[in-house]
Amino acid sequence: MPCERTFRRLLPKLDAEQLKAVLVAWMQAEDRAALQVVHADGKVLKNAQPAPPRSAAQQAVAAAAQPCEIPAELQKPKADQALMLINFQTTDQRLVDQVAVPQDTNEEAALAAHLPQMDLAGVCLTTDAAHLTKANCRQLTQNNGAEFFLFLKANQPTALAKAEQLLEDLMGLARGYWSIENGQHYRRDPTQDEDRCPVRHPVAARNLSLCRFLAVFLFQRQTTYERRRPCIT
Repeated sequence: MPCERTFRRLLPKLDAEQLKAVLVAWMQAEDRAALQVVHADGKVLKNAQPAPPRSAAQQAVAAAAQPCEIPAELQKPKADQALMLINFQTTDQRLVDQVAVPQDTNEEAALAAHLPQMDLAGVCLTTDAAHLTKANCRQLTQNNGAEFFLFLKANQPTALAKAEQLLEDLMGLARGYWSIENGQHYRRDPTQDEDRCPVRHPVAARNLSLCRFLAVFLFQRQTTYERRRPCIT
């Protein structure tokens, strides 16, 4: 078993995007069920340094996009204090994609910029209220060929009033989302003690996050209670 110093040298040198691609492909091979619902959820690694800022090309694309309809004071802050990751995952803890939010923008802008790159045809995407914008809804339905289940807050009363009429039929999706919000964060914080991880290098911290995802996924695959899923042999 490699010692701690070995991991400290290795993790910052691994390409997080390549590691993500390997883990996503491996989890897909282990869990071959067709994607039906994908949950997008942001997670801050409090002790890790923020991700690098956007490139000039990314900034130009963002400048040409329509401004967010949610007032700036109601948006989430920029990811310039710690590493912010957006995880796209299934209810069974399978990682579908992950985005590191650039330090010169916030979670809302990073998710909106990443949606055009995702294959979500026939998939229902769930997120919290921060991402409920007309632009995201159009992108998902018209360009991605996806459906969406996005949460609302009282700062959008008209849309909230309309959505309340549909809640009874959509509670199943809501329970799936909050199982990620509660179960994933509990496993990451109290169980894996992620918030006290002393690793500051953003690449190393992100790679550790991917390794934690792998551990949770393997545990979920071995669980037989309720779903009676077979164990990995």
